[in-house]
Amino acid sequence: LQKIGIPRPLLSKLEVKNGKEYRVGYFSENFKLYESIDKIRENEFVNFKIHIDKSELRNKPTDRHVLQGDYFKFENISYTLNPIDEFSTEVILHCDYTIESKMNNYANFWANQIINDFEKRLLNALKVKFEKE
Repeated sequence: LQKIGIPRPLLSKLEVKNGKEYRVGYFSENFKLYESIDKIRENEFVNFKIHIDKSELRNKPTDRHVLQGDYFKFENISYTLNPIDEFSTEVILHCDYTIESKMNNYANFWANQIINDFEKRLLNALKVKFEKE
């Protein structure tokens, strides 16, 4: 989906901006997504609130129209860790969002495609990172 303008996740790290701590997701084309930790249970669960207003968007219609408009709103991104055995853990990524459109079936179809692609890429990036450690 990068061919239609969806940025590719590269890495994320904790940073302080204006005295507040954020997890910053770095994506291709200088897109940066700012999230704050909303809930955490160490080694089990973490939930992030997404701050589009603090994020660094690209100057592209997909970013400006979709993310800054009232059509598509990210609510939360959460990760749940489920131990499988002594050496393996299942990571579950969940993304909550809402869509407001006159073409909800069409919009929902594409939102699901984009979010699923995004989640797969993000989980794969995490897998590669964790397997190197």
